[in-house]
Amino acid sequence: IVSYLVLGNYFFNGLNFFMGNLIMFHDFLLIICYFVLFFILSLMLSMVVFSGSYFNNLGNVVLEVVWTVIPSLILLGLVEPSLTLLYISEAFSFNNGQVLKVVGHQWYWSYNSDLINSVVQDSTDYDSYLITSDLVSGDFRLLEVDLPLVVLANVPLYFFVSSSDVIHSFALPSLGLKVDAFPGRLNVGVSGGVSVGCYWGQCSEICGANHAFMPIGMEALIYF
Repeated sequence: IVSYLVLGNYFFNGLNFFMGNLIMFHDFLLIICYFVLFFILSLMLSMVVFSGSYFNNLGNVVLEVVWTVIPSLILLGLVEPSLTLLYISEAFSFNNGQVLKVVGHQWYWSYNSDLINSVVQDSTDYDSYLITSDLVSGDFRLLEVDLPLVVLANVPLYFFVSSSDVIHSFALPSLGLKVDAFPGRLNVGVSGGVSVGCYWGQCSEICGANHAFMPIGMEALIYF
């Protein structure tokens, strides 16, 4: 609570429908947790202050029913928004989205994007490395890359993620996306349409000495 009041919002801004609703659901859960915490602390304090009144209270059917039914109702009330978010996260069709291939390496990313042709001499497979020097004013240290992943704006995105060596994790926090990359396996992450702009992330699985130096850069463009 103190960190939230002092530092403000502790999440990346939700830049798609799913992440925005996920942050709202998180804040709603925190409110419930605060009420539960306040209630339990009040009971503990009353037992300390009025300890004598509890000595002869060997059973209370009403109290046991209340502290069983109310938590059950709270949990049932959380099922609907939780399941809604779960289904929203994958409620897209492959027929109207863009499929992207992502492969993690030590310590860079490889992408396959049909929108990179104007940047890399008609090659759809390319590598993305951290820019370690020649940063200009406004650039983000340890986040800028030489070739970002280029995607379509305002269409669903499907990330097929794998690895060529060790376990990595492809994460774009502002999109609510985090997909583990395992050698020999293909995991799929889905994101709803994003606005035109630049998005950043990092590998979220410790993958070796230079784990901190394999950022993710993504650029969403309108394709004509």
